[in-house]
Amino acid sequence: MAGVHAAAGGDAGLRVVAVASATGSSARHLAGELDARRVSAADLPAGADVLVVATPPTAHVDATLAGLA
Repeated sequence: MAGVHAAAGGDAGLRVVAVASATGSSARHLAGELDARRVSAADLPAGADVLVVATPPTAHVDATLAGLA
């Protein structure tokens, strides 16, 4: 799902600057594809102007609140 969001952002003229995932392996892969930094979820939004939460729906609230903090 994160790759779909990244592609949509690119279509809108946005650039992904940081990627995080629960295990780190998918973030490492996507970050490599996008020339972005892999960071921990606790480090987000990592200087970004926009935060895309591509977690399972039950985790959206916690991830969003953490990104806004």
